Amino acid sequence: MKAVTTVSYKFSSNGRYTGIMEAQIGLRQGDPMYPYLFVIIIEYLHRIMAKMQENMDFNHHAKCEKLKVTHLAFADDLLMFSRGGLQICSDYDESFQQLHEFYRFAN
Repeated sequence: MKAVTTVSYKFSSNGRYTGIMEAQIGLRQGDPMYPYLFVIIIEYLHRIMAKMQENMDFNHHAKCEKLKVTHLAFADDLLMFSRGGLQICSDYDESFQQLHEFYRFAN
């Protein structure tokens, strides 16, 4: 049996399929490395969020302040909790930029 060497995708939008798109980089669905890489990335995000929480300007969500919960991660979902505001959005953006740099370094 010959192994799969290329992957292509088609997407359906409003009942119409897109053209064929060939996968070029990244992990394929079902790749055994995905869970390990996900845990590494979430751990890195957790550390960024913990550092962000130390900032005096950080405001926890009212229901999460007592337990100091900033985020929950499950499977491939991420929930982030805080009070809204321009400063927190800027902090989140900076955190995601750091995460993006980590991702680029890993690839």
